[in-house]
Order: sequence, then structure tokens, then C-alpha cells
Amino acid sequence: MKKWMLIALLFVVLAYDAVCQSDSDSVQGSNTNDKDSGTGSSMTSSRERTLFFQPKQKCRKFGNDYNINETFIHPMDNCRECTCCETGKVRCLKKKCNIPQPPPCGTEHFEDITPDGCCVDCDAECKDKTCSITSCASGTPHYAANDCCMTCGCYTRGGVVLPSSPAIIDNDIHPACEQCRCQNGELTCENKAACPSPRLQCVDAKINPDTCEWYCPNERTCLRGDTVIKEGEYVTVGDKLCMCYTDGVYWSPVAMCTNKNPMGSLELLLERDMCMKRPTHHSTWTKNY
Repeated sequence: MKKWMLIALLFVVLAYDAVCQSDSDSVQGSNTNDKDSGTGSSMTSSRERTLFFQPKQKCRKFGNDYNINETFIHPMDNCRECTCCETGKVRCLKKKCNIPQPPPCGTEHFEDITPDGCCVDCDAECKDKTCSITSCASGTPHYAANDCCMTCGCYTRGGVVLPSSPAIIDNDIHPACEQCRCQNGELTCENKAACPSPRLQCVDAKINPDTCEWYCPNERTCLRGDTVIKEGEYVTVGDKLCMCYTDGVYWSPVAMCTNKNPMGSLELLLERDMCMKRPTHHSTWTKNY
């Protein structure tokens, strides 16, 4: 009986965290039923739910306080709408649009269909144009910025789609030394750069076009969201202050972060002992050997 109760409790915990708007109804309704039933197992379940789901008074996020069930626009992305949940967590979702995003045309043919610019559609020129290719048997659909019709491109490093072309690719993703081409939706490389051994300790590796070998242009780096942080750099990312975790031997590609406001003990320690400047958007500190 206890085993099944724990399994059921785990399921409720997961569901509770995922569905913000139904938090209040599920918790309060369960407590009322427990009192009415008067059974020992129900009372125990009620205490366990109270332990996990103690309602919060406010949410602390992005350096601000928000009331429970308060809805607000994400301060760094006006196309995301956030809600303060009773768990004290903030849940943010992309605003819904009436048509799929992005629309089927190049970015230069996008036009806003909502005042905030979060939803776009193809302009009249593209809507009136008939395209010969409407699907790709092989490859990935690709729209050039100034084109209304798609081509079948090639999916390559970093989630980038390159257009089909007989020419040798020469860019930051595939330098000319690799002799890569995207044809009929298939990427082929005659001299593809091999991963070094041991592998690199950075998240922004590039290929040297002269030697066709991988290297770290900024030495050790780590990542927080889309922000690349150098070892020894102390960077503000959203409402967090982040740095790379490394001790000279161990390294992690994921940044270590702490709350930005108010001035925390970690910041004070770095400011006092590591010659760190108070954080700006991209502040750095130097080890004091």
C-alpha cells in the first residue's frame, strides 16, 4: 500500500509542477476531501501534499517580485508570456499565433500581423507566387532570405541549414579546406575535419582554414543558454551571474550561475579576493596570483 502511495505521490508532484493554472484547485480540493473522509491514509496523503505544495506568496524572478497568478511579459523576450505559479516558480510560454511560425518564405518577405511583432506572415508577393518545389524527398526545406520559394538544403553543424549549390562551401561552419558541397539535399565533404584527441574543452570550437583542424579560439569556454562565457569571465545572463566551472583539471560545458540581486556572497568574495569589478553586462575578473 505504501509503495503505491509513493508512486501516486510522485505522479502528482510531476503533474503539479507542469500545470501552473490548476495548482490552486488541485491542492485546496484535495485538502477538503481529506477532512470529510476522516481516513488515516487520506490524512497522511494530505500532510504529504502540504509538505510538497506549500503555497508561496510571491515569485522572485528577473530581479522582481510577482504576485501568484500574475501574468507578465518576459523582460528579455516580448514574445514570451510568463505566469507566477503557486509553487513560487515562473512558467513562460511563447505567445500563440494563428499561423505556423516561421511562415513559408524568406525572412525579407516577412510582415508583422500582430502589433508586438511576435507573429509574422508572408507578404502579398509571396502569397501570389506559385513555387515548383513544395516538399523535399531528401534534405531539409530551406528559404533564402530574399526568396518566396524553398529549396532542399542540407542540415549541418549547429542546427544550420545550408542551401543546395554546386559550389564549395566556405564559411565559419564549413571552411573551404573541408571541400564540402550541398547538392540535392545531401552534404558531402572530401576532407572533413576530424575531432582531435583528446577532445576540446570549449563550446565555440572552430576549424582552422589553413590546417583544417579543430581548435578553441577563446581557450576554455562554457555555455548558459545561448551565451558563451570564457574561463575567468563573470557574465550577467538574465537574472543570473554566471561563470565557467573549472579548477585547471576538471571542466564543464555548462556554466555555474548564482542569483544576481541582491549583491550575493559569491560576488562579494570575488570582488574582495579576486580583483573582480562589479558586474556589468560582460564584466571580467582576473585571478590574483
